[in-house]
Amino acid sequence: MASVMRRVLAGWLVWSMIGYAAASVWAQEAAADPAAADAAQPAATDGAAPKPAANSPLVIEPKTPEELFEAVVLMVDLVRPDVAKLYLQKFMEVDPQDDLLLALREKYGPGVFLKLSNVKELQPLSIELLKRNNAAFARFAQDPARLDALLKELVSGTGAQKTAAQFQMQTAGVHVVPALISALGNPVYAESQNALVEMLALIRDGAVAPLEAALTAPNPRVRLAAIQALGLIRYPSAIPHLLRFAGQAEPSEEKASASKAIATILGSPSIAAAQSSGVASRLIQQARDYFNSKVEYVVDTDKMVSTWVWSDQLGTVQERRVPPAEAALHDGLFFAKAALDVAPEQLDVQTSYLTMLLAQEATISGIGKPIKTGPGTVHDLASSLGPDTVSRSLDEALEWRQTPAALAALQILSKIGTVQQVRNVSGKQSALQRALNYPNRRIQFAAVQTIVALDPTTRYPGTDRVIAVLGKGLTQAEATQHRGLVLDSVIERGQTLTGFLKTLGYEPSLVRTGRDGFKVAATEQEVDLVLIDANIQRWALSETIANFKADPRTKDVPIVIYGSSLSERSGRVQTQQYRNVLFIQEPSAAEDLKEQIAGFLERQVEAPLTPEERSSKAVISAELLSFLTSGQRRALYNLTPIESQLVTEVENAQLAPWLLPVVGALPTQPAQVRIASLVGDDGFPMDVRTIAAKELTRHVRQHGLLISTEQVQALHQVWDQSSNGPLHAELSSLIGLLKPNSALIGERLRGAAVNQAPTPEPPKP
Repeated sequence: MASVMRRVLAGWLVWSMIGYAAASVWAQEAAADPAAADAAQPAATDGAAPKPAANSPLVIEPKTPEELFEAVVLMVDLVRPDVAKLYLQKFMEVDPQDDLLLALREKYGPGVFLKLSNVKELQPLSIELLKRNNAAFARFAQDPARLDALLKELVSGTGAQKTAAQFQMQTAGVHVVPALISALGNPVYAESQNALVEMLALIRDGAVAPLEAALTAPNPRVRLAAIQALGLIRYPSAIPHLLRFAGQAEPSEEKASASKAIATILGSPSIAAAQSSGVASRLIQQARDYFNSKVEYVVDTDKMVSTWVWSDQLGTVQERRVPPAEAALHDGLFFAKAALDVAPEQLDVQTSYLTMLLAQEATISGIGKPIKTGPGTVHDLASSLGPDTVSRSLDEALEWRQTPAALAALQILSKIGTVQQVRNVSGKQSALQRALNYPNRRIQFAAVQTIVALDPTTRYPGTDRVIAVLGKGLTQAEATQHRGLVLDSVIERGQTLTGFLKTLGYEPSLVRTGRDGFKVAATEQEVDLVLIDANIQRWALSETIANFKADPRTKDVPIVIYGSSLSERSGRVQTQQYRNVLFIQEPSAAEDLKEQIAGFLERQVEAPLTPEERSSKAVISAELLSFLTSGQRRALYNLTPIESQLVTEVENAQLAPWLLPVVGALPTQPAQVRIASLVGDDGFPMDVRTIAAKELTRHVRQHGLLISTEQVQALHQVWDQSSNGPLHAELSSLIGLLKPNSALIGERLRGAAVNQAPTPEPPKP
């Protein structure tokens, strides 16, 4: 940086001295520094020396890429980010290649690129530069030929070669770890395990995550070396990973090495021995913490995190860039599998591992889509475990608010479940019943599909709820707003909170007592969020929350308690006693409310249905309603609450074939009127009109003629003019039901076409 620094000093001299003196200074420097002399020479392009950037303290502009980068670093050190940005732009315009970036990294160290990336005024160029430098170094460090040479020098070179190889690998850090781990499983390096383990330990923090992934390697030699290396690094986060081996029931080399590694990390064999008790429970809790996003990840600027996995194809570990939620699922599955290895018969471990497997499979399939079936799939595995195991997994998924896992479990239960799971067991709500009342439209609908597939023959808790969910499923117009409910005995404050919710996109309602709020939530069952004042009256806060959490219809509705610092203690008691309850300070604005509840609602807000989902949901609803109103099932279900949806949606030509029998089951005038209108509607397909005529005949026969005289005349006209055989046949039955008088009967008989007797064939000679 000396040349640029000299230019800065020269600039200061120019500002403080007359031009002649300044020229003298630069002439002296040029004589002493050929590079500076070259920089002072006129450019070949325009015959003039490069001019300094605006406001730059440099009298002579840097010309080469190296000088430009040097100027960027210097300007940052001098707290001149405005000028640094100008030089950085020029440097990036050069399009620096790997050799230049590596040379700069060698000269200034890797930290300078991170330092520049954190200067806000230099972003996003400085972030792009950091990424390009890291990529260049990764390509350099991971060059197969170079790595192979380094490995050979490390294990069989001279003393100087080994030292040099260690230094280069240590400098490369995490970039050479996959190659080192691959070598652990290579028979060529079977006699060099100690050297490889020591090298991994020298890399320290950068090797921890890849080594943790190597613990899942199929090769026991790789696993054992990874255990030893983690013990030498002494990184506390490795302890849960090591516990899966230390907690094994049977003695093994891995068990002994893991116990030794934990003792090394903790610095005490006795404490390490205590760590080995209750391993399965600790591992499964660790898995749940990851799965439920209770473990925070370091998120990079691209909002992704790094996770390491074992690759059978590569024979070593591999880094993947994934969203935090995917990383949480991956790590959760790792620890759940570890717990299963330690205690394969422990019921809660089995349940949690299955729940995470279902979540992973459903995430891969995509929200709203069924998981894959067939040999080797999670679907077939879960199906083979029996309905009780899958039901426990469903209950756990609902408790953890893991929608994908719950949907997958319901898909499986629709095939292997039993009618008993539709009902309460020993006075306790079953998982299927809970799903039916869960505040998530997809889960509610999947629960209905499962219940209908199980086909109960007698009424059960939630019979009417099934019809309500199917009625809403008929419409393809999705609600654009979530429902919010505010419980506050002070009207003015309650209205303010209601306004905040409206600003955040909710359709809010306000009630003044805890009792009324509970009634609204329990009866409407369409509430997505409840806000409760900590000083709510009639019922008090504790009683209100207790009732919400005790009733299956409101148990899972997210509740936010708001209040002052004085009421915080009572609010915190509720959050500790019940799941899915949050206490916040009374918000002063909608943004304040949003900020305080954002994390709480992150996994509660349901993703909008896609157009394909809405269309499919409507068709399935129509099919299921048609099934439920056939045969003896009709006596179980009351369709009256959804009459308006049925009468409206039966005009949908796509749904009409299934809905016409359902509407026909309604003993009302609007139902008969709507069916009759479809019979005479030329805009509908002929097969739909024929079904409508058949249902109209049935409806009139059961409930009498409820349509107007005008509609009757219109039906007569359709009958007279129709040339379609099936439609005319069905309408003939209807016309006969209208009991024509004797004159009309005679007229119709007289108009009947009479076939002439066939002419006899002449006798054969």
